[in-house]
Amino acid sequence: MSGLSARSLKESLELSVSVRRVQEILHNSENMVHEKRAACPVLKPQHIADQFTWVIQHVEHGCNWNSVVFSDEKKFNLDGPDGYQYYWRDLIKEKQIFSKRQSGGGSVFVWGSFRKSELAFLDGKQHAEKCIDTLGDYLFPFVHLFHGLDFEFQQDNAHSQSCQDHNVRVMWWPAKSPDLNPIENLWRILARAVYANGKQYETKTELVNAIKTA
Repeated sequence: MSGLSARSLKESLELSVSVRRVQEILHNSENMVHEKRAACPVLKPQHIADQFTWVIQHVEHGCNWNSVVFSDEKKFNLDGPDGYQYYWRDLIKEKQIFSKRQSGGGSVFVWGSFRKSELAFLDGKQHAEKCIDTLGDYLFPFVHLFHGLDFEFQQDNAHSQSCQDHNVRVMWWPAKSPDLNPIENLWRILARAVYANGKQYETKTELVNAIKTA
């Protein structure tokens, strides 16, 4: 019966108790938990085969991860992070609220790479020409300084032409892969600091300064 709602379970088993009672029984069960279904992209056989190939090449056969430079973009909203905001509430005090404007009140896009380096603040989403400028201004100078030409660039397949122009080796990244880029951990840490205690921002300049400080 896993996957059914309490109401569907009551109807399918023709139970005489109320839906509320079914919910109570399920809640008290040690083997059942109420949770949201996990989202998953539609994968074709080729997607699955490519992901297995990637694992074999980079995990089983080994990879010099010290020479890999991970990169990604991140969007920060003035009104706070996308999704729900949770906090521990003292029931004897009033509920906390946060203001929510259309489109999050405006956003700041940043680009970063997986080592200590300066963040690149982007003017909106990145298109081909902007990507080339971003990589040329921020990525290539510091990786050539610390790694010379002995490094491999992980990215989302959006900057391939710019990398070819600079003789940069690009890590093959299969389409529709799980979002396991380790820089996502850094984005979460940064977002927690920027939006600590429900912090919101009035201007993009204020948000940019908070990101730099964090």
